[in-house]
Amino acid sequence: MSRPAQRNKKSAIYQAQMRQIWVILGVMIFGFVLSYVMADGDRLIAKGLLIGALVAFIGQLIFTHIAYHTVGAKYARQIMLNTYLGLVIKWAVTLALFSFVFLKIQPISTASVIMGYIILILSQNLVLIKIK
Repeated sequence: MSRPAQRNKKSAIYQAQMRQIWVILGVMIFGFVLSYVMADGDRLIAKGLLIGALVAFIGQLIFTHIAYHTVGAKYARQIMLNTYLGLVIKWAVTLALFSFVFLKIQPISTASVIMGYIILILSQNLVLIKIK
């Protein structure tokens, strides 16, 4: 016996994606506090955390737009293809943004960029687990 397909939570996913802006704001504030505590005069830690979080946000925003563009049970194959396409484009954009950041933005704290990226990715995964 088969089960009917679950309804897509497209609007909830878009809302959760936009709420990630608050996490970016929190990461930015945390970065400024950490820069102050560590006596980082150039605010390299704050700048790195913010840039890393923005790289993750932009990549996930692109994926969300592509993957959830089409909905409906009769478009199951198209939805699967959009998900794969969204993942490929997300990783290509993420790699391009990281390359741009590390090649063009100097000076920058590499560790803080990566930590900002990881913080936002973990936040996004927690939100998606909560939605399911």
